[in-house]
Order: sequence, then C-alpha cells, then structure tokens
Amino acid sequence: MFLANNKVEEILCTLDKEGYIFPGYEIAKVNNHPVMLGTGGFSRVYEMHRSNKPENKYVLKVIGFESHAMTLDEFWNTVKLQSALSEQTEYICRLISAKVICIILDDEGRIQEVTETTEAKETLQNPDGIYIQFILMEKLEDIIERSRFGNILLKRA
Repeated sequence: MFLANNKVEEILCTLDKEGYIFPGYEIAKVNNHPVMLGTGGFSRVYEMHRSNKPENKYVLKVIGFESHAMTLDEFWNTVKLQSALSEQTEYICRLISAKVICIILDDEGRIQEVTETTEAKETLQNPDGIYIQFILMEKLEDIIERSRFGNILLKRA
C-alpha cells in the first residue's frame, strides 16, 4: 500500500501521541510536522527526544512505509548485531530499543487497530496490515563534528 508523505506523518504522529512508539520519548516536531533527518530505500529517519528532557536528542529509524521492508528475522538479527557491536566499541551508534507493530487502516487511512509483534519467528499474520519496524538510537550529531571544509572529527577519544 502506497501512502503519501503527509499520511505517513499523520500516522506517525498518531502512534506517537497514543504511546505506541517508545513511551518516554517523543518525535521532535516543527510546525506540527515530524523532523525528518533523512530517507533511504528502506527507511525514514526522524529526530526524537525524551518527553521530560527535550534537549536530549535521539534518532528514530522507521522501516515499513516504503515498498521494501525487512522480514522479522532480518530485522531482529540486525537489531541484535547492532546492539552487540555498539557494546564493543564507542564508534558504533548505540541502539536503545526496537519494536515492530502492525497497523490496520480504514478506507480513509485512519488507524483502526495497532498490535505489537515481539518475536523474531512470529509470522506476519495479517496480510492487510502494515508492519512498521522502529529502531531508537543515539543521535550521531553528538559524536561527530564537521568542519566548515567538510572534515569529520569524532568527539569521542
């Protein structure tokens, strides 16, 4: 199912407001629109912050609104790998949390049902559902500095 950008934003804002994404965190917004940091073939990346400390910035990677999505096994294996690697070195973005939800939309594109899928081996039960994979990570701006000439410096020693 293809969804226009404004519909994706509307769905994300609803999920965020109702606490389905990550409780204790909120999607950063400007003029009531989520702050998008980037997009790719598989995902969209948004800025998040702690609900009680907006100055603490994080990143939300959202997979599933595009035409390509990872299988649940691929998703959970990637999450485990990134978690393990980030524990071994401070130069890999730290993964904070991950989850998969399934949403059912009505004919007007409003959310009718939301369920969380937690197991890697769990099969995608609902062919009419949109399976959205969320990864909450530290924001790289805090560890990367760019000079005005484009040179990159890692702040962590």
